[in-house]
This record gives sequence, C-alpha cells and structure tokens, in this order.
Amino acid sequence: MSLYSTIRLLALVGSGLVAGAMAAHTVVLGTILTWLIDERRPAELHSLLDGYRKRYLTRIVVYWAVFAFHFLSISLFAVVALLAGRGASLALTAAVIGAPLWLAIHLATFGRLEAKAMATPAALTETERMRFVRYNGVLHVFYALCLGTAFVLVALTPP
Repeated sequence: MSLYSTIRLLALVGSGLVAGAMAAHTVVLGTILTWLIDERRPAELHSLLDGYRKRYLTRIVVYWAVFAFHFLSISLFAVVALLAGRGASLALTAAVIGAPLWLAIHLATFGRLEAKAMATPAALTETERMRFVRYNGVLHVFYALCLGTAFVLVALTPP
C-alpha cells in the first residue's frame, strides 16, 4: 500500500469517526443540553455535566483524541494528495471544511457562550440563554454536515 493510500485510509477513518461523533453529539447530547437550558434548569445541567466529567473522563479524552487524529490525518492527506497530484482539490477542500472552517466558525460565533453554558449555566443572562437555545442545534447540525462533507470528499478522491 502506497503512502498516499495509507494516509487516505487514515483520513477516511478519522473523518468518518468524527462525522459520526458530531452527529451523535448533536442529536443526543445537544438536544439534552438545549432542553435543560431552555427549561431553565441550570442545577440539573451542572449536576449532569459534573457527574459525567468525573465518571467518564477517559471517554472525554478519547473523544478529543479522535478529533485530533482527524485534524492531523485530513491535513496530512491534503498535503500528500497535493504532492502526489491525485485528488488534490478534493483533499484540500475536505481539509478546509473538515478542520479549520467549522472550528473557526464555532469559536468565533458560539464557543465562548457554549463554554459559559457548560461551566456556569446559572450565570447565563436571559439573552445568552435564548441565544444558546436558538443556535446550539442549528450550529451543531452545520458542524456535522461539514464533517460529513469532508468524509465524502475524501472518499471521492482517487484510491
């Protein structure tokens, strides 16, 4: 198996895992978090998150390690595809959509609010609470679509 094929396979695995994880995160966890904030239940949200962090720290570390693997593998694949002259435009587009684009949008538009909501949900102002409820699901669906698109673009590159 060539270097190109090996890195492509790693990028497919990484982007597929992350696209699936983000979709699950959006549908399951995102819905619960939005509901708790919408229903003005900061104590329950704080308890849920605190308990989860304490009990499942290893899972959280693995979750972020998979995201890091994805970022590295899809970026490396874009470089290798460019150097090999095989599917370079698809690989570069996948790398931009699947790594910096959705993350930059998240950090620029929602990251601070999400961090505040997860750290101190009772400290959210009414405006922040409504903004979280309004945009949490929509933005995370967008992120899942970006990551899914990146997976499809990598899959469309020549083997």
